[in-house]
Amino acid sequence: MSSLAPLESTRFCILLALARRPLHGYAIAEQIDRDAGSLVRLDYSTVYKSLKRLEEDGLIKRAAKSTRQVTFALTPKGKRALLLEKDRLEKAVGLVRERFER
Repeated sequence: MSSLAPLESTRFCILLALARRPLHGYAIAEQIDRDAGSLVRLDYSTVYKSLKRLEEDGLIKRAAKSTRQVTFALTPKGKRALLLEKDRLEKAVGLVRERFER
């Protein structure tokens, strides 16, 4: 398994939120809420701490900075990490299906 996967759930949710387009922190939190609903609840401080770590790890980058908001985007490394996690999760779902379909 690559050092990019498995992703901790907070990191996965943030990368997934950024998969379509760059977003600022508040919009990332709102996208996570829309994507995951009641499955994952992240407070804003958790999102902002994770953004800092994701940036330090090279999975996201600052795309733009206005006077009030910093916008983040996936890097190629972040996209690879998200795709590796997708593959890992698909395999896990396949194993669960296999176990229960017998």
